[in-house]
Amino acid sequence: MQRHGWLELLQLLHGIEEYFWKKRGAHLLVSPLDWAIMETWQRAGVPLEAVLKGIDRAFESYGRSRRGRENR
Repeated sequence: MQRHGWLELLQLLHGIEEYFWKKRGAHLLVSPLDWAIMETWQRAGVPLEAVLKGIDRAFESYGRSRRGRENR
């Protein structure tokens, strides 16, 4: 990967990490597997907007599943 590519990757990873922190409401460590997945998205050309929408959907789905368990 060229130097320019590394800079883009780091910016992408940082943006995803910060967004995840905001959604979670706390700073959490992003696992090595998470970093590898994010790098794969970057290499595949997945737009940041699509990644963030996916994070939103995951949190919404998780929230719905938790609410369902609480109502039992």
